[in-house]
Amino acid sequence: MKDSPRIVVDTREQLPWTFPHDSIVGTLKTGDYSLEGFEDRVCVERKSLSDAYGTLGKGRERFVRELGRMESFDLALIVIESTLPEFIMHPPKYSRAHPKGVANQWITLGAKHKAEVQFPGGREWAEVYAYRRLMQWWKYHGA
Repeated sequence: MKDSPRIVVDTREQLPWTFPHDSIVGTLKTGDYSLEGFEDRVCVERKSLSDAYGTLGKGRERFVRELGRMESFDLALIVIESTLPEFIMHPPKYSRAHPKGVANQWITLGAKHKAEVQFPGGREWAEVYAYRRLMQWWKYHGA
């Protein structure tokens, strides 16, 4: 067994997070990040604040299909790069959606599709949170 896993970063990830140790680029069927050898059991989906609003608009159907694939995962994590108060109080300028309604949709979709939805803060805190969740999953389930 390896001491620590390598994090897989999807090839389509446009602004990838950086992690304190080994990561590799690979094509993931589900999510933006996973752990090498566990790509069918662990996924993290990264959403910027603006992407989180946009995904529930015209990209909703595609994303609901992805959520359906996440249902079989041991860890399905959606990390939104914002705190919940910031998400509600500072929606993207282009959005016409009601911020509380959009936040509720994220929480509802997570509950319905067995995905953990987190609002840990801006990009830096979201990256730290995702990394720690991946490493904790590895510690208890992957090693």
